[in-house]
This record gives sequence, structure tokens and C-alpha cells, in this order.
Amino acid sequence: MFLCSFLRMEVDGWDSSLEEELGVSLDELKKWIEEAVEKSEIVQKKKTQLSELKEWVEQKEEEEARTEKLLRDANQSVLECEKLVKATYRKNGLVYRESSSEDEGGGAMLSSEVIEIDDDDDDDVIAVGCCKSGLLQKTSQQVQKLVQMVSKPPLSSHSSPPAVFISQASQSAGQPNPKMPEDELRIWMSILGKKRTKTWHKGTLVAINPVGNGTFKYKVKFDKGKSLLSGNHVAFDYNPTLESLYVGARVVAKYKDGNLVWLYAGIVAEMPNNKNRMRFLIFFDDGYASYVTLPELYPVCRPLRHTWEDIEDASCRDFIEEYITAYPSRPMVLLKVGQIIKTEWEGTWWKSKVEEVDGSLVKILFLDDKRSEWIYRGSTRLEPMFNLKMTTANTQEKKLAGQQRTRPNMGALRSKGPVVQYTSDGHVGASPVKAPQPSTSQSSPTAQLQQRPQPLNKHQMARKSTSPFVPGVGGTHASKVTQSLTSTNTLNAPNPVAPTFTQTYQRQMTPLTTVPAAIPHAVAQVPHQPAYRAPTDRIFYLAHTCQPACLKRVRPATTSMHRGKNPLLTPLLYDFRRMTGRRKVNRKMSFHVIYKAPCGLCLRNMAEIQQYLFQTNCDFIFLEMFCLDPYVLVDRPFQPQRPFYYIPDITAGKEDIPLSCVNEIDNSSAPEVTYSKERIPEDGVFINTSADFLVGCDCTDGCQDKSKCSCHQLTLQATGCTPGGQINPNAGYSYKRLEECLPTGIYECNKRCKCNAQMCTNRLVQHGLQVRLQLFKTQNKGWGIRCLDDVAKGSFVCIYAGKILTDDFADKEGLEMGDEYFANLDHIESVENFKEGYESEAHSQSSSSSGDSNEDEDKESKSEDESDSSDDTFVKDSYYSSSSVWRSYTTRGQVKGNKEGVTKKQVAVKSTRGIALKNSHGMMVKTGGDNTPTKNTRQFFDGEESCYIIDAKLEGNLGRYLNHSCSPNLFVQNVFVDTHDLRFPWVAFFASKRIRAGTELTWDYNYEVGSVEGKVLLCCCGSTECRGRLL
Repeated sequence: MFLCSFLRMEVDGWDSSLEEELGVSLDELKKWIEEAVEKSEIVQKKKTQLSELKEWVEQKEEEEARTEKLLRDANQSVLECEKLVKATYRKNGLVYRESSSEDEGGGAMLSSEVIEIDDDDDDDVIAVGCCKSGLLQKTSQQVQKLVQMVSKPPLSSHSSPPAVFISQASQSAGQPNPKMPEDELRIWMSILGKKRTKTWHKGTLVAINPVGNGTFKYKVKFDKGKSLLSGNHVAFDYNPTLESLYVGARVVAKYKDGNLVWLYAGIVAEMPNNKNRMRFLIFFDDGYASYVTLPELYPVCRPLRHTWEDIEDASCRDFIEEYITAYPSRPMVLLKVGQIIKTEWEGTWWKSKVEEVDGSLVKILFLDDKRSEWIYRGSTRLEPMFNLKMTTANTQEKKLAGQQRTRPNMGALRSKGPVVQYTSDGHVGASPVKAPQPSTSQSSPTAQLQQRPQPLNKHQMARKSTSPFVPGVGGTHASKVTQSLTSTNTLNAPNPVAPTFTQTYQRQMTPLTTVPAAIPHAVAQVPHQPAYRAPTDRIFYLAHTCQPACLKRVRPATTSMHRGKNPLLTPLLYDFRRMTGRRKVNRKMSFHVIYKAPCGLCLRNMAEIQQYLFQTNCDFIFLEMFCLDPYVLVDRPFQPQRPFYYIPDITAGKEDIPLSCVNEIDNSSAPEVTYSKERIPEDGVFINTSADFLVGCDCTDGCQDKSKCSCHQLTLQATGCTPGGQINPNAGYSYKRLEECLPTGIYECNKRCKCNAQMCTNRLVQHGLQVRLQLFKTQNKGWGIRCLDDVAKGSFVCIYAGKILTDDFADKEGLEMGDEYFANLDHIESVENFKEGYESEAHSQSSSSSGDSNEDEDKESKSEDESDSSDDTFVKDSYYSSSSVWRSYTTRGQVKGNKEGVTKKQVAVKSTRGIALKNSHGMMVKTGGDNTPTKNTRQFFDGEESCYIIDAKLEGNLGRYLNHSCSPNLFVQNVFVDTHDLRFPWVAFFASKRIRAGTELTWDYNYEVGSVEGKVLLCCCGSTECRGRLL
């Protein structure tokens, strides 16, 4: 009370008379009061508490500083360790591949030792050890978990544009947590505010002014000046909690430019995970993308409901909206260090090189000015993403135009360029891909496809195309832009530890054409045979001239004595010896295989083996039975583990080699299909197989001399249809193997030829199935095909056979029976597109894996209009906005549908083409209205306009069971055998790499994502290059 009076006196003024009355001066009174307050226990206690609180705050600040320093040091240490690991891998000649515990099946799964064979870039990776390699594949448990996840009902209902993959994420990843309350804003608290420079600075909140409708304006005082800001332009001056963040959250983050650090607004594009080393991917408002850690983030106080509406730039805003809406589906380009790729900058495509890949970002080096830039891998500044955007726009316009057919595209062998990969961050809500299998109800086996009711006039057929390449967009006959995809690795490697014994399957001779579905178990058991044992006696060579007598003691009475066994083991069963030698040159170990004939002659290469077979007139051992690859083992058979169901031969003797069927998953029987290894023409289809319409040769040397063989010459002359008109003198088979796909087709010798059918080196596919295969039940893809023995690269595997239908009849049957086994015989169209200026991406990207070859770069630069690395033919169409094309993550404008004057392809097909094609710049090409369309080759066949279809749904061969993989081990080749009619080639599968025994055989369907409205297919191939989605 006295203190209050004193204060009141001080306010009213101190009177000298009052001082005389009290007998004390003002200073003495103040001193007395201060001493009294100091002696108060309450004041002493409060002072002590305040001092302790101050010390505690200082201690926490020091701990925070130390933690941030430790975190920075830890991140730097991880990067340095990774650099050391990469350097160690390079020093030892190994390939370093980034992976995570998610890819490796979790911490409980131990990865095996991986050794990269460096003698061939296309070779498989050999796994050593008893555990499955996490670097090569996802475990079956992971894929099964994926199937279980997609079978659950969706958690949310995000809508997305029709061309974007629709999938649902968990609430914590893609949506705000409704249980998280908004933090309170208080006067005099420290906050961050946005200035006119678009940067954010620290300030103090001095006032909160209501403006109506429950909104407020916040007056922030900075070091220099004040600003009245809305709630979405102020941020808390502390780091957010992990629970409060989600994809699409509005934050302020630190952006580092050298030694400078700025604060910019952005959105969270990626949550921390093992793949991005526990960092947040931030898309800044100005178009840049960067990874930051949690201590570098600040939450925006009152963000807008649609966070992208706060972005001023229209192109950035549209991209963010599409990104958040479509999340977790994120198409991104799968890139490797050293690859060459075209990147857009300031409206021009420039040749660039991948310097570094960091999670979802890639560091691009522009080869013209040596400038580097970090770009989001989903940006359409990268040519593959731009081509995909174009494809999506074309597809949507065709749907809006009400076209009759829309079918997905499929290609067997993709080029070695960058691919677009669909990632879903482990949150999926669409259907996984499942191998098409027939059902007794004749309904589509892909029951997991999400379908909407479609009008009857919408024929949504899924067809495979049997031409060896996929056309791109451009030219006067512009076709559908098909995303070219790359693949080099094998898929689903089996358990490397297998019993070392040889098995022989007895042929089932009963005249069955179908497998009865009512049989719960097969009565036959898997046969066993003792493992092959090499002879111990030595063979000595005496000088002589080899002749048929050299094989007299091993020549069998019947040539089919060892039929049904491993063809690579057959020469050893006839007393040939296969020996492997090794030598060390420049500290590098190399292996070499030689064969020793029964007469003692050493055969060191395929040419000597071929000559020996002709000299001895060997008609029971053939050239394709020899393999000089030291990593292909001839005595490593695969044995199924405790099958519930087994049939020795589902072909009922129709194939030369029995095709066994086994189910190790459950008791279900094999599909009920009429087996046929030949093509079956249906009504309206006529195949002229008369010898009078064939070109034959009169070779007597087994057609070894390609210059004298008429059939070989057909193959060579056809290569002149490639761009440039250059004839490839080495085209065709090389010692009964095909190393790579030949787009223009292969012409084998036929029944009109006078050459020996058994000794001819130009007869391979017509001899039928030679390798031992097995139909088996996969974990999550239905039925598939696997090899029982090692398969050498370039070996012929099988063909794709079934009923041949006309296009109109196929549409009708597809609606009634399903279209999952359709394959287009479009060899004519693909070669014509190739001839009219399309370039093979496999050829143009041949140096992309290394990126350091100056010779290759020089060759490529010569074909680009003398523009160094720029692309002068870049078209700035009116269809595309040119704003913000320099940005790291934004699209090159919003890709719209094609307008008048753009040539449209009427159908999109599921293609078995061996090489993916695209035009040289990936741009849409307009066609003038006055151009008269040229008559294509097919129209010369009585005016035909559409290709024929192979349908293997109810009747076909083993090729129908081959599943999809983003890293296939087979490619497709068109082969002309019984007719030279360009409309009816045989569709053959060849091994694109060496294949270990027990590995599933796969090819790349190359579907076009979004081509079939209402259908979504997720890919469960488990490949490290998996694109995540097929449809």
C-alpha cells in the first residue's frame, strides 16, 4: 500500500513540503524500498528461479547448437563414406548401386555378396551366397505385401487428371494430421515474415488485426521497417515436428547458394526415408528444388487450404497442384551417372550429361557451356518426361474425340536410354500387374484392374505388336509417342543354391490337348537323374585330318537319343570335353572355354567348332549346343522344391522338348488351354506358304558364306531400310545365336532351299523348342515360364503362337473374350516408320552408359544441325507455354491436346517390337493440310489398312505365359520361315543376356501409361529398374 502511494506521489510530483513532513528525502525513500524488496523471501525465490531458467535456456541453446553441428558432421561423414565406397567399388571394377532396407527386404534379410562380371555390359550379376540379393530384386515377401496393400480399400479419394497415375497414400504422408492443433500466435513473439523481395526475415509480431470472416492480419516489425501480412505470409521461428509435416505442407526453408543462406517459401515434396538419407525434398516457389534437414525448416503459421494457391508463378503453381494431387505416383526419369540426355534450357534442347544422382534430384552438366544445375527427375525439362507428357496429351485428346480403339503399347527390348519410372513411395492403391492368365469363365484374368463402365463403341483392346520397334511421334505419318524404356538387368534371380543333379522329364504320351481343371493334384512326380560326371580318362591328340570317322564311336543309332536333356550338355554326353582355363593379364583374371573333340582335337572358338562339325558330317550335335561363355554352366539344372502339383509335359508331346508344369505355391492346376505350337489362321486370313512364292538358296556349305546364300542376302538387303540406307553385312545369326534385335527381320532358309536342313547355319527358329523350360506358379503374377538350365546370350528360346485374326474380328472377340493375349503383326508399319526418319534410341544412346566417349559425342553432334549441343529444331508451339522453362521442377508449360494439323495415330498397341523408337528431338511435328498421304506397303495387299492379330487366349503355345519385367531377359525378333509375306512373320523370343537356371523368363510389355481409360496396373516385377506402373 505504501509502495502504491509512493508511486502515485512520483507520478503527481514530489513536493518539498512533503519531504519535510515525512522527514526523509526521495532518494533515501527509494533506497529504503529497494532494500526492503531485496530482503523479501518471495523476491529472492523468484530471482533464483529466473537465474536457473536463464542457465537452463543457455544450456539448451548450447545443446541445440551442438546437435545441429553433429547432424551436419554426420551428414558430411555419410557423404564422404559414400564417396569412399564408390571409389573402392570403381577401383575393384565393381558397380555401386544405391539401395535401401526397403529394397533389400528389411533389416532381417541379409544381402548376398554381389560380383559384377565386367567382361560384358549386358551380362547378368552373379550372386554368391545362400541369401537373395537385395540389390537385384525385391523379396517375394515384399511383393506379396504390395499385393495385399493394393487389395485393401483405399484410405482417401484423391482425384487426379486422367493422364496421371491415381493412387492413395497414407494420411501422414500426403495429408495434414487433423489431430495436430494450430499453434497460437502471441504478441511480441519472434516470427518470420515475407518481404517484397520474396525472401523471409526474422521479426517481432506487434499486433494482430481482425479483417473479418475469421481471418486476421499480422503486423510484423523487422529490423528495418514494418509490414502488415496475412497468415500465409508469416511463419513460426522454430522447427516443426515430424508429425506436423506431410507432402504438400507449406514451409519456409533455408536455401544455400555457396556461402549465402536465404529463407524461401516452398512445399514439402518428399518425406524423409532411407533412399533420400532422411531429408525433406522442398519445391521452392521460384522453381528450384533442394534437399533440406528438419532443423532447416520453419512452418508457415496459417497456410492456405490448397497450398499451391500461394505460389505466384502460374507454371509452378500448376505443376505443384498436379504433383500434390497425383501423389504418391511420381513419374521420374531413371538416370545413371555418365548418361547423355537432352535437357531443355531457355526454350532449346541441349545435350547434357548426368554428373550425379541424389535421390529425386539429378545434377546435369550442359556440355556446351560446362554449366551444372540440379533438376528434379520428374521435370519435363528432361526429354523423356517431356515425351511422356506429350503422349499423355495425345491420349487424352483421342479419348475426347471418341475414337473407336485405344490399346496399350508393349515392346520387348527397350533401348539403353533413360526411362521414366513411376514411384509410389510405398503407398499404393491401384492394382498390381498380373500376368494374363485364362480363366474358366473366359473373363479377363486381370481382375485387379480398376475399370469404369465404358460405352460399347469404346473398344479398349490390349494388343501386343510383333514388330521389332516402337514408333515415336513425328514425321508425316506421326504415330503415338511411346515412352522408350531401358533395361539391362535380369529379374527375379532364383535361389543361387540348387541341388547339383540332372533331371530328365519323361514325355507324357497320352493324347491330351488340355489340362483338366478338376484334378486337384498331379499324380506324376518330379523325376531325378544322377548328376553328370565328366570322364576322368585323358584324350590324346594324334595329327590327322578330321573326317566322319572321328565320331564313329560316339555316333548314335538315332539322333534323338538325348533329346529332352540340356542342349548345352549334349556334346558332353557324346564324349566331347568342355574345359575352362584361366589366365591373369594386368592383374585381371580372365576365363576361356575350349572344347576337345572325341578325336582329341581342341576347338578354341565357334569358327573351329563349326568347321569340325562340317568335316565330320555331324548330324546329331548342332552348333547351338556349344557355348564358350565361361559363366554359363552346362551342368547346373534347376530342381523345384516340394511341388504340390506336377505334370511332366503339358504339350502332350507336341513340342520336341517336354514342357513340365509345377506348382510350389498351392494345389491349383495348370490353366486349361489347347496347346498348339503352330499359327492357326481363322476366317478371313490366308497365309500363302507355297514354295512357289519363296526365295531359296542352293548352298552346299551350310550357308556359311552370306554373300552366296540367297536367304542371307534377303536379311542383309532388308537392313537397307534403316535410316541412312546402310546395309549391315553382319546382320542375321552369328553361329546360331542372335546378339541383338534386327528391326527389319530375319529370313531363314526354307523348304525351297537345297541346303542341308540339319547343317544349315541359317535355320534356327524353325527347329522349334530346344531349351528346357517349365511352367510354374509365381508368387504374385499367376503362371510364368522359367528355364531349367543356364541359357547363353543370344539363344533362341521360343515363339509366340496362337490364332491369327483380322483386326475387325479381333475387336469383336476382344470385347467378348478379353484382349490380354492379343499381339499385333505390325512388322510393315514399324519398318516404314523406321525408314521415314525415325532413329533407334538404342543406337543414339549407345554411349549413354559411359558418357565419356568423345568419338560417340562427335558422331552424335554431326547429326544435330551443326549446333554444338543445342537443338535448333526445337519447336515453340502455341500448344506449350514458354514461361518458367528454366525452372528445376516445373513442367515446360501445360501440355495440351493436339490441335488441327497434327497427324494422329488411330490405335495404340501393345507392342512386341524389339527396339523402342522416337524422333530425334521428341517434339510434335505438324503436317500441312495440302500434303497428299502416301500409300503405305500394307495397302498394296488388296487395300488392307490394319494389321493382323495373334490371339493366344484359348489356343496357343508357351509364349503366352511369359510375364512382364522392366528389366527383361528376352527380346522379340520377327523371323520369316514358311512365307515371305511381310504380313505374317514368326514372333520369336531370344535371350538378351545369359540367364541362370531357375530364372523366370520375361519380356517388357512396354505398355503406355494411361492409354486405357479406367485401367490401372501396378508393376510387381521387383526389378531395380521397375517403373512402378504399366497402365
